[in-house]
Amino acid sequence: SRIDKFDSEPEDVGDDADYLTKDTNQGREKDDITEDEADDDYIGKFISDALEEKASTDETSSEDEPSSLIETKRMIEKQQEQIDLLMNLVKQQNKGELSSSQEAISRRRSSIEQSSRSLQPKSSTNVAPLKANLFIDGTWLYYSLNTRNPDRCPITKKFGKGWQNNYKVDWLALPKLICAQMEKQRYSKTSFTKSDRPIEIARIMVFTSAKRETDPNSLRMRMFRDMANANYDVHMMETVGQGEKCVDIQLAVEMLHYATVPNAYDVAILLSGDKDFVPALVRTRQKGKQVCISSMRSGCNRVLYESPHIRDYDVVWLESCLDELIVPIPAEERSRRDRAGYASVFT
Repeated sequence: SRIDKFDSEPEDVGDDADYLTKDTNQGREKDDITEDEADDDYIGKFISDALEEKASTDETSSEDEPSSLIETKRMIEKQQEQIDLLMNLVKQQNKGELSSSQEAISRRRSSIEQSSRSLQPKSSTNVAPLKANLFIDGTWLYYSLNTRNPDRCPITKKFGKGWQNNYKVDWLALPKLICAQMEKQRYSKTSFTKSDRPIEIARIMVFTSAKRETDPNSLRMRMFRDMANANYDVHMMETVGQGEKCVDIQLAVEMLHYATVPNAYDVAILLSGDKDFVPALVRTRQKGKQVCISSMRSGCNRVLYESPHIRDYDVVWLESCLDELIVPIPAEERSRRDRAGYASVFT
């Protein structure tokens, strides 16, 4: 009877199937929501990571930016500020609101232009210097520094008698001091204002003589030895008798010889006070070379600074730079000297 009952009563499974279907669908919807949330989280994380990477890249690129580019940007910003300031001044002038005078406006504009020019990169122009040769009358220079009349000697007046015991001539500074004085004249004289070429001394030649018996420790020989140590070309001739011969001629010949040698020098500088060099100076200028005379007032013939057409510069006086030319002797060097030295008896 039970079997018949089960056979006769069909099972009501519709509701259970509906429940099963609903549970399955809800599970699928939950899985879909979970997957969507995971996708959203992944996309959000990807976007945030990309933004952080871009920010770090920008910071790195700004740090790696060349200093020259940064400086250029800074210059452009400053120039733009100045342009804006100038435009404001123009607008105020057009509106009649500018209270200062026209002269004040020009001063402001000139200051803006100067600051703008200072911001612009300086152009590096390579200009070949004027090559100069320095010709020194060594005998004249020795007597001008050491045995002139003490009452007229500017060195003795400034540093006292016997100054050679405590002071010495800085031979390395001598060509620089002469060139500095010449440069001042080149920018003050109308014939040299357009020249930007500096003066550079290429060679220094000294011409003198001495007797064979002259003491090597005398002031005379020590001076020429110091000049040789300073890379001066010292031409020492031996003197026979009481008079010095051929030294002036040798200097004049060398000056004219190098004036005819191509590219030997552009400027001939004579350090002397002897008027016998006037013909050589005139001929040197005729060869297209510039001529400068350096001397001392206490031993210079007036022909050298009064005669025209023998030089292109005013006379460079050594008295104007004694503080830089005469320097104290270091204690170590003074202790190494056997004796102070004395003036040679040669005249």
